[in-house]
Amino acid sequence: MEDLTKVYAYSDQHYGHQNIIKYCNREEPTADLDAISMIKAHNEIITDKDIVIFVGDVSCSAYGTAILPKVIPKLKGTKILVRGNHDKQSAEWYKKIGFADVKDVLIIDKFIFNHFPNLPKVLEIAKERELILVAGHTHKPFPDYGDGIPRINVAVDVIGKAPKLICENKAKQSRDKFFTNLNKK
Repeated sequence: MEDLTKVYAYSDQHYGHQNIIKYCNREEPTADLDAISMIKAHNEIITDKDIVIFVGDVSCSAYGTAILPKVIPKLKGTKILVRGNHDKQSAEWYKKIGFADVKDVLIIDKFIFNHFPNLPKVLEIAKERELILVAGHTHKPFPDYGDGIPRINVAVDVIGKAPKLICENKAKQSRDKFFTNLNKK
């Protein structure tokens, strides 16, 4: 029997952004220490067999962009970026530094991943297909949007520094086969 493929997600790491520490009352006193603690938390639960969806805003500053090529390869798992409002580099650049794929919206199983919790087109798709929206962006708990769409907030300032388990592949197929199927959706 093969291992289940686990899909994790988190957002709004803002690697290298000194001001996010102040804005969000993060524990570490510097952007570098914040990055180190997030890398450690990530690697404590993620294995190389896991898929990790970065749901936007992986960095936010010139310094963050400069350190990402050093940070991303240190993180275990197959990494997919769903762009946020601060993810300004080309898809090729993100792939070169270690992301397997870059999307604006991603659907896996019954989940739709988008950085924003209230983007109208994404909400329309979520409602039509009865999907759970996995998002971040706000850096705080989501309010009740009153639209009946279930949401999972994966912002690190809400869930902590480690990615959150979203789903496991129930078919017990290999991780490579699951990833191929994921790319076909």
